[in-house]
Amino acid sequence: MTPPGTGNKNTTVISYTDSTGTYNDVTWTETALGVDTGDTSGMLKPNEQMTIDVKLPTTGPGTTGTGANLGTYGTFTIQIVPATGAAITIERTLPGLLGTSVDLN
Repeated sequence: MTPPGTGNKNTTVISYTDSTGTYNDVTWTETALGVDTGDTSGMLKPNEQMTIDVKLPTTGPGTTGTGANLGTYGTFTIQIVPATGAAITIERTLPGLLGTSVDLN
């Protein structure tokens, strides 16, 4: 669980896909949630949880420089690929009414 740009080797890769294209290895940050063992190895330990914030891409393949473009009922997919183990794929559709903040859990 080492985010890119932290000086450590990024072994967890997060990709984002929507109607504008697929963006590999997007920028993300992690925040400990609840139990934090204080271990700096970058490995998620038993009973540890992390909140992952993914930064939407602003440019990339399949776009005209606008990047991710989500509106009402737009769908997107986030894929988390750890160094070992199975990838996790999350697909969500945005609601018909969007405010300033939307929790997509």
